[in-house]
Amino acid sequence: GVHPLNGATQAELERMLGSFAASAASGNKTSEAIAAGLTGEELEAADEVPFSSARKWSALAFDGGPMPGVYVLGATEMLAPYLADSESFDAQIRAWSDEGLRVLLFARNADVSTLHDTQGVPALPLLTPLGLISFTDELRPGVQETIAAFQAADIELKVISGDNPGTVAALARQAGMPADLRTVSGTDLAQMSPAEFAEAAREGAIFGRITPEQKRQLVEVLKLQGQFVAMTGDGVNDVLSLKR
Repeated sequence: GVHPLNGATQAELERMLGSFAASAASGNKTSEAIAAGLTGEELEAADEVPFSSARKWSALAFDGGPMPGVYVLGATEMLAPYLADSESFDAQIRAWSDEGLRVLLFARNADVSTLHDTQGVPALPLLTPLGLISFTDELRPGVQETIAAFQAADIELKVISGDNPGTVAALARQAGMPADLRTVSGTDLAQMSPAEFAEAAREGAIFGRITPEQKRQLVEVLKLQGQFVAMTGDGVNDVLSLKR
């Protein structure tokens, strides 16, 4: 679904999102899904920051044309430092996340047309939210049976994802995992002492907004605790932890 903010109309938001996705030189599954669902114009970008698992946002800058300025699509938590206000749409994000939907924020700064500082490092200006967009992540066929088989074998499962912790927890429940499992965010992990990190790794079951490096650390810590750890993954951001 698409949820306009700050006076943007549904049609305007869908057009800008469609053009953003069509204009990205380095697309991913998210931009491909947007381009397939929303009509937009392919524009020439003056600057671009591709999506990364660590940043959890991508951005395009246009110098003039129908969409002047900087446009950013990403996880609200990661964009929060650049927003004047995020409380106005926190409730919508929570509602969608609790349904198992993945939610991204689309925002812009119409007065800036660069995305890098003088050292060439990606940098964002202050942003005005334009809208929220939600995606459905469908469970793979047979996942409930697989989860049940692991539980019957007394194998402890941990779900580690880069998505919003609420979304991950909702999908885990849909897959058959208990509703009362401890959920841990990557933001919280980043603030923990080594002892707190080890305790969270041991007691947590649902991990959201986790970076590739944090995935690797979780696997390492569990192994140091004497656990026999097996991990599966299907993305580039799983490579570090799969190698362990």
